[in-house]
Amino acid sequence: MRLWHGTPLLVRIRLSFRVTPIGLQAESLVECFQAEMWNGFEASENFWEVLEITCSQRSISAPSHITESDLQQVRSRLRTYTEHWNALAMGETLVVTFSS
Repeated sequence: MRLWHGTPLLVRIRLSFRVTPIGLQAESLVECFQAEMWNGFEASENFWEVLEITCSQRSISAPSHITESDLQQVRSRLRTYTEHWNALAMGETLVVTFSS
């Protein structure tokens, strides 16, 4: 290990934080949508089961307030954003605005 004035160049920092169940549910949803995107945006026939599994692996319940219509809306937006992103030339920027 190299030292600079007696200090290791590589310093370990331990961060302490707590992730909320909603954050963990969101991460599980992201994983499920990414899997569909990697599969050419083909909607998974067992999306809800996979979501249940990914949530249970994090020791949380799956979000119960999400509907099939919500899933379709997210899928549609992901596809659109990806198409816009892929159409950009090198150095161009994609600006996305979310409304509440």
